[in-house]
Amino acid sequence: DVNRKNKLTNNHISNIGQIYWDASAIFLWQSGENMVSNNLIEHTPYNGITVSTRAIWDAGKYKTECVNTIRWDEIIAYLGEDKDTVGIDSDWYKREPFMHARKNKVQFNEISKTMLKLADGNAIYISGSGTKNDINQNFIYDCFSLGIDAGIRCDDDQNETLIRNNIIYHIRGSGVCTKGRNDIINNLIVDLIPSGHTRGFVSLEDGAVKNSIIKKNVFYSMNDFQKVVYEAKYTTPKARLQDCVADSNLVYSHVSKKWGEDYLRKYQKQGVGKNSVSMDPHLIEYTTHNFKFSTDAVINTIGFEKINIDSIGLLK
Repeated sequence: DVNRKNKLTNNHISNIGQIYWDASAIFLWQSGENMVSNNLIEHTPYNGITVSTRAIWDAGKYKTECVNTIRWDEIIAYLGEDKDTVGIDSDWYKREPFMHARKNKVQFNEISKTMLKLADGNAIYISGSGTKNDINQNFIYDCFSLGIDAGIRCDDDQNETLIRNNIIYHIRGSGVCTKGRNDIINNLIVDLIPSGHTRGFVSLEDGAVKNSIIKKNVFYSMNDFQKVVYEAKYTTPKARLQDCVADSNLVYSHVSKKWGEDYLRKYQKQGVGKNSVSMDPHLIEYTTHNFKFSTDAVINTIGFEKINIDSIGLLK
């Protein structure tokens, strides 16, 4: 918990993990208040950026790889729980003071071609960490691996993460995945490539998503069979968009007007997204990574705020 407030900026990291595939380009474990910005990350066998404390709680303290770093007697005494019951199913806010990977700023990073060797990974991965991690204005693109899960993923035991102003373009898997109370605001997700792991532009994968804010996002599809929102049915309770604060999102398919209209019809009947729309955002120059809107329709209709892609990536 004393290793914090580091600055990792303006690095070009590529072709790592040649021997140990299960490696991230940047990995913050139990480290908070760091700035990770303006890095170019490409050609990684696994995740691009990882923020995690999950090894403390996941699957019992005797089974995970980082258990010897934890002072268990102090934790058990603080929580007032038996050593065999401390874990991922107990109260998150009571355990959060021990999750020191909090208040990290991951911003202005350019990430492509991740997950080249392994599966069940992401360009940016956050799991089992503390509050107020801010994933802001990153550009994730051209991740073609069949093993990728999502562009940005908040996995098990993760709450109070802010995912905002990111551009996710031309990747397999989901755009943004969340399993907890995490906010997804003002992101531009374009042209997801279908695969066995593709679930939705936003994938809700646990019933703990209740009260998550999902607003002012643009979901632009190049097909008509990709789901806008995936809701997991295998969790208790089930993951449901209607339990989130979801509104003012724009959904549009380049090949089918019906795609967006069906989404609105389904969820507006449930009282979700009365201000969401299905309309052409007039997105141009995305194949050259400029991502411009030829009109102000998106800005005026859902309040979308322009994302300055020129500020992303290595500094001049």
